[in-house]
Parts: sequence; C-alpha cells; structure tokens
Amino acid sequence: MNKQIMNIKKLEKNTKIDIDDEIVLDEDGRVAIEVKLQNKQDLFSPYAYKDYDILENQLDEFIEDRAMMIPQDYELSIHLYAKEIEQLDQEKIERAVKARYIHEYIEEREELRKNSSFSLIMLGLGLIPLVLLFVLEWFQIPYVFGTFFEVATWVFFWGAIESFTILRKEIKTTLSRKLRLFNAKVKLFELEKK
Repeated sequence: MNKQIMNIKKLEKNTKIDIDDEIVLDEDGRVAIEVKLQNKQDLFSPYAYKDYDILENQLDEFIEDRAMMIPQDYELSIHLYAKEIEQLDQEKIERAVKARYIHEYIEEREELRKNSSFSLIMLGLGLIPLVLLFVLEWFQIPYVFGTFFEVATWVFFWGAIESFTILRKEIKTTLSRKLRLFNAKVKLFELEKK
C-alpha cells in the first residue's frame, strides 16, 4: 500500500506543471483566453432568434474550462481569432458574453441565498430537539425518546454545518468565476492564414 502511495506521489511530482510558465499576459495585464473561430456560426447559437443573443454552448464551455485553469489572482481577457473579422460586431459579441455570464452570476447568487436560508433552517430545526432535551433534563421528566432527540439534533446540526461550510465554498468559487468571466475584456483579432 505504501509503495502505491509513493508511486502516485512520484508521478504527481514528475507531471506537475508550473501554471505561471504557461500564463501569457496581454497589454492590459490580463490573462488571455485565446479562441479560434472558423466562422460566425462558431460564435453564436444557431437556435438564437437574433444572431447575437446567445453564445454557442461549446464556445462557452471552452472559455469556462480555460478560465478554471487560471489562478484567481489574474483578470481575464477573451481573444477571439477569426477570418474576416470586419463582419463581426465587437459590441454584439461583448454584449452576448456579458449577458451569458451575468445571467449565470445572478443564478449562483440566488443559489448562495438559498444555501444560507437552508443552513439557518437546519440550525433552527436542530435547536428544537436540543431545547426539548434540556427542558426534559431540567425538570427531571423521564423521557423515552432521549436518543431520538439527540440523533435528530446532530443530524440537523450536521446538515447546517455541511451546507454552510462545504457547499457554500463551492458556490462562492463558482460565483467568483462567473464574475471574472463577466468582467473579462473581449477582443477580436484577424486569424492568420497559414
């Protein structure tokens, strides 16, 4: 068993990539997420009523995947490389990007609010059997369901603690990522012909 752990640690050490060596800053000091577009259809969803309404899902996933690999210390810039960039409207593209990520940011903020409410409700539900236990002990009333009250208290308390610490951290990380993408600068560049 120890030999397997040592092999895993050795493999991790040998394959570790220094992210700072791969980060290239643009002229504004932001990390560029570079995207190659073959044509205009790669940019917007083919199902959108207006051609600038909604980003194409694969493009959105690609941008989010790249953003996840960049440390939180850096601001982002999205560089779109395309042929015939004069046919693309910078404002429409930037509006689509901002609309996508502000919508997701608002959804995550709502999720954070729900998480806080859930945590408080679980804490309150945990306090009820705990108070009942103290009352029964205080007045020295014999009770049959003491173990039930103890278990119920700890189940509700654990639910509140898990929700407020573990789940909340994940939501805040996602919230921060969406805000970074919303604040990203969008720039268009001519795709170099090879």
